[in-house]
Amino acid sequence: MSGTEPYSVSHTLVIDHSEFSINKPLFKLGKWSKNQLFASATLKEDQSKEKLTAQLAIIYNAQDKTISYPEVSETKNGSIFNGKRNVLTFRGGMFK
Repeated sequence: MSGTEPYSVSHTLVIDHSEFSINKPLFKLGKWSKNQLFASATLKEDQSKEKLTAQLAIIYNAQDKTISYPEVSETKNGSIFNGKRNVLTFRGGMFK
């Protein structure tokens, strides 16, 4: 990633009985537990950077305690947003 490509990232800050941690896993993706969600995509010539950045947004819904994030596919020409979004629900102390 060049640093100029659109991306979205969500890091953790876990507060547990006045103890703070930025390294504690909060997201369960398949069999992996992670402390951040990250998505980036290669900007094509005919794409709007603002539109792609909005599509890559990680969205938290406080009402139903879910996070939706974009699904990105790797290709030989870079990463592309494939139009799908995945949803994690907060339960048992993690988004699963």
